[in-house]
Amino acid sequence: MANFDGTQEFMEAHKDHSLSISIVSTVDTRYITEIVEIKGHLYAVEGEKDSEEHVEDQGAYLYCHDCLVEEEINLGEWLED
Repeated sequence: MANFDGTQEFMEAHKDHSLSISIVSTVDTRYITEIVEIKGHLYAVEGEKDSEEHVEDQGAYLYCHDCLVEEEINLGEWLED
């Protein structure tokens, strides 16, 4: 199991609380598309998903629901159990 390495003080203060993590990332999603004309204008209509590729992670945030505070955590380091 891998863990995100974050601000140790924040984790220590909130380790027994109700937490969630938000990971912000870029994903390249491609859809099968059809060009349709509606009232004289052309539109690209998104159809079925064709592929999805992870591009990069921009950041991660650990949120404490008990204290209503959030801390950005480091995505660059992994700690292996």
